[in-house]
Amino acid sequence: MRMASWFPRRCGVIPFLERALPSVTNYLHDLKLNRKLLEKLPVNLAPAFNREEWEPQEQALKEGKSFMEFYPESKVVRRGRNEIEIKMGEGYTVCLTVLAYGDVNHDGLEDVFLYVHHGTEGSMSYGFNVVLNRKMLNGKLEQVAW
Repeated sequence: MRMASWFPRRCGVIPFLERALPSVTNYLHDLKLNRKLLEKLPVNLAPAFNREEWEPQEQALKEGKSFMEFYPESKVVRRGRNEIEIKMGEGYTVCLTVLAYGDVNHDGLEDVFLYVHHGTEGSMSYGFNVVLNRKMLNGKLEQVAW
């Protein structure tokens, strides 16, 4: 699984770029990859390995809780111009990499295409792509269906 996690990062951006249009409205221009981002991220970007972890995440998502509200022990351990690594308690890390911007669902709003990588202190690692946007400046990020 660890070796296969490169595929969504390298190849997943192609369908996004093929569909994306220039946006009319951009509420992501001030998106900074720092600790404040954790207050805007949806909780389902964190790993959930079984039903006992997945169901509370889904409930928190319905209640509008942010990543930081649901995982208050989270800490930013590394950040770069287009990447942030978050340590979640014992043994889990989430790394978010910005791959592209554009309007992929054609609603006029700027979307951000991210590669999300989950890892443990052991050998388990996997990744996936997600598209997020927000409907107002300083609002919480929401997952986009496309």
